[in-house]
Amino acid sequence: MQAPPSVGRGRGAAPIPQQYGYAPQPAPVHYPAPVRSPVRGLPSLEQWLPAIGFADYVGAFYENGFESVEMLLEFAPQDWDELAYALQFPLGHKMKLRREIEKLRM
Repeated sequence: MQAPPSVGRGRGAAPIPQQYGYAPQPAPVHYPAPVRSPVRGLPSLEQWLPAIGFADYVGAFYENGFESVEMLLEFAPQDWDELAYALQFPLGHKMKLRREIEKLRM
């Protein structure tokens, strides 16, 4: 009988768990409750991002410290490249997000 494959080299290396059906499951992520901005009446990130087609990015925004749409309104043009890199945005998504934020500023 052949031994299961191992991670690493040498004796005593741990078997690869996901191949045997017992990989640990990640803990669920809980984000703050959506709150409308009291100052400008802006939607929460959980409301606004899906409305513009970016529902998949809600978690990435929170993981990178964004708590509200107002924080995005404070971004300067030179900050956009860094934001797009941090959130792993394709160029088209970056351009669309900039247009949508400009709409909120009006």
